[in-house]
Amino acid sequence: MLHSLAIAFNAGGPFMWVILVVFAIACTVVADRLIFYFIICQPNGVMLVADVAKALNANDVAAAKKAVSKTARAHERSHADRRRTLRGRHEFRGHSEGR
Repeated sequence: MLHSLAIAFNAGGPFMWVILVVFAIACTVVADRLIFYFIICQPNGVMLVADVAKALNANDVAAAKKAVSKTARAHERSHADRRRTLRGRHEFRGHSEGR
């Protein structure tokens, strides 16, 4: 099975490598979006989608943008907290080494 797949891949020529790279990038993007939605946004994900859908069904684009930007600001704050924590760990290591 694997041998026949390798033969078919080689028969496709060098363009098959381009297709393989594009496929790998697409899989990475899909995985990133799934991780973002199901892990990072999970607590508010269902509510966010419901709020955005309700606003868009009512043709209220401004309310939909507001709901999304509210979530984005919370996400930015959590990233800032992580950066601050990592910076603190780095500074702590620096002090313990006598810098």
